[in-house]
This record gives sequence, C-alpha cells and structure tokens, in this order.
Amino acid sequence: MPKLSIVIPIYNTEKYLRECLDSVVSQTLRDIEIILVDDGSTDGSVDICREYAATDSRIHVITQENAGAAAARRTGANAATGEYIGFVDSDDFIEPDMYETLLSYMGDYDLVTSAAGYADGRVWKDHLPAGTYRSQSEMQDIIDNMIVIGNSFKRGISSSMVCKLFRTGLVRKVFNEVDTRIYCSEDVEFICRYVLQCKAVCITHICKYHYRDRTGSLVHSVHPDYLENLNYLYLSLRNAVKGHCREKRLLEQLQMLIAQYWTRNLCADRMGFSSKARMVKYISPLYNAFAGKKVALYGAGLIGKDFYLHMARIGSEPVIWVDKQYEAYCEEYPVCPVEALKYAEYDVLLVAVKKQVVAEEITQELIGMGIKEDKIFWEEPILIV
Repeated sequence: MPKLSIVIPIYNTEKYLRECLDSVVSQTLRDIEIILVDDGSTDGSVDICREYAATDSRIHVITQENAGAAAARRTGANAATGEYIGFVDSDDFIEPDMYETLLSYMGDYDLVTSAAGYADGRVWKDHLPAGTYRSQSEMQDIIDNMIVIGNSFKRGISSSMVCKLFRTGLVRKVFNEVDTRIYCSEDVEFICRYVLQCKAVCITHICKYHYRDRTGSLVHSVHPDYLENLNYLYLSLRNAVKGHCREKRLLEQLQMLIAQYWTRNLCADRMGFSSKARMVKYISPLYNAFAGKKVALYGAGLIGKDFYLHMARIGSEPVIWVDKQYEAYCEEYPVCPVEALKYAEYDVLLVAVKKQVVAEEITQELIGMGIKEDKIFWEEPILIV
C-alpha cells in the first residue's frame, strides 16, 4: 500500500497539464500513487493522462462526466489507497521535494499545511503562526481563528485544499458530510469541516506549491446564481458548527467573512457585475498630493483595480493604466502594455502594489525603460474596509 495518494482533478487544462504531471511524477518521495480524475474534459487532457499512465505504473486514470472539481476530488479520494492524501490542481505545479517535506512533518497530526506561491512573487499562506497545535488550548486557538483572524480578513488557515497533507480516512468522512450543491468556495466548507474534526494540526509556511492565477479558471468564471451557492455554504457551515463548544466564535468568523468580504466584493466579481458596483478596499495615500496632475497607473492586480476605481469615482481617472500581464485584464478594464508608457503624457507614475520590495523591483525596471526616477511614486496602500 503506498504511503501517499496524490489526487489531481482535471478539466480542460491540456495547455498546463504536462508541466503539472512532470512535477508530480518527479517527486523525491517515490512511494506514491497518482490518481488523475478527468472531469469530462473536451480538449486533449484525457489523452495526456493516458499517455503518462502508460509509462508510470503509479498513475491511475479515472474519467467521469463533468461534475466539478469537488466531485472529482471526492472520486479520487474514494479511490485512494494511501494512508495520507494530497491534492494538486492540474494547472499548477509543485517542487520535487514538496510531499517528502510535508510527510516529514506529519507524524500523528491530522493536517499539515504549507504555502503557495504566485508567479508575481505573492505568497498565499496561513496567517496563524507556524508551529504545532495539539493541546486543548492550542486547538481552540486554531478553531477561533481558522476562518478569519480577529476582526481582519486574514485567513487563519488558507481555504485551499492544495498545498496541504490530509489523512485519507478523515478526508472521505468529510466528503460524505459536505453539501454537494456548493460548486464555488467549496474548499472553504471542506477545510472548515475537516479542521473541526482534527485532534492535532501542524502549520508550516514552507512554499513548494506554484499556483497559476489564470483567466478562464473556475475561480474567475461568472456564476449568476452565486448568491444561492453562498447561501448553501453558509447554511452548511452553520450546521457543521452547531453544538460545538466554540459555536458562537465560529459563527462570528463566518458571518463577518460573508457580510464584509464575499457579499461586498467577491459576490460582484463572481456574478459578473459591472466594475462600478465593486467596493474599493485599498486607496493610495498619495491622491491629494497628485491633485491637478496627470497620473499614470502601473499595476492591474487587486491594488491596481482598487486604485483605478477610486480615482475614477473621484474624477481623477489616470491618463494611462498599464500592466505586464495586460492581456488578462484588457477585456474588462482599459489596461495597456507597459511599453505604452513611452508614448503617454503624464506627470507622475503611481505604482499600485502592496509590498515595497515589489515596488522597488518595478521602479528599477521602469528606470531601465528610460523613465525618470523622480516621476515614479509608491507608498503603502491604505486599507479602508
């Protein structure tokens, strides 16, 4: 029996699938089984799965009609024979020693967590401190902060099922309890239910998982019935925490996340609302200093979108908005390639990123393009909600 099962749900990701599979079959931990669940792909994904299975006996291919990522993971978990189980999304990839490293922490823990990195340098990690949690007070600390920490929007334990190591038997049990009608943010329901049944948890901030944030993935798709989905999620988790000794605190976390974040911003994104309906979360402290000036805006991520919307609403829309990955944004927003700065007329260039180190890297790239340093500005964004 293999020590570890790795489940990969797959749906129309042939463009990225080989990189994903290469990273999994190359794991330094060799005693693994790799379960590929093709969820009704209409591209060449299933052919790639069978190609890899023909050359590696550890790979097993399961095909099913399209039912969503959660159903595909459930199918893979039910087929798994390893004592432990991990999940990888088919458009992502992992470091060669990821699972050997996580398994070295497992011991008698029910869950080991790690971080995921984005191509732009961001790291998505748990906001609870790295360490081991097993005593009653330590596990209460996990429960009290797993959805959000304090009154912040920071997740105590990230809601993603990837970059974690679980016990297979407990995963199957939780899958039997989740609401199968939830197709978006279903990871939140699973992780909450799973953690509630853990006796001991090990949190690490190790980052060996590479997340691809791509346009067209489920998380970026439009779902007009998202409010109904969100209601199913709330009712399911309300039922899951009913009677728990920390029920009041858990409901506070859940209600704050739904009322203050999902219904304000995420709902508008998921339901395809106009960008004008989106609530701004971050603003720049430099707006007043730029009054009367022609402003160019660099960056179209979360911070950049907030800056742009706020500037537009106060009548100070930037004269040009640029981003390296402008193709991912230009259908919805007026984002241009960075090279367009060479032909634009502006007085100041505002860099819209959260971290100073990233802003410094961007500044050097812009200087390399011939833009004068005294035109480039960054200050840490102000969180207003």
